[in-house]
Amino acid sequence: MKTTYTVEEICQILRISKPTAYALIKSGAFSYIKFKNTLRVSKDSFDKWFEADLSSMRSEESHSSPVCSD
Repeated sequence: MKTTYTVEEICQILRISKPTAYALIKSGAFSYIKFKNTLRVSKDSFDKWFEADLSSMRSEESHSSPVCSD
């Protein structure tokens, strides 16, 4: 059972660059550990953060006013 993500996996999931992934990880958005000179992101922590972020985006979309074009 997978318990962590690598930085490369975070890049693929979020479609972001490595520097951006490292900045996000270091921001404290989710838990990580340093393992054998690499960072490993807690899968549980990342998945909760990701779901909360998606929920937030969906909520913002449903509360935004529709754009009308004339």
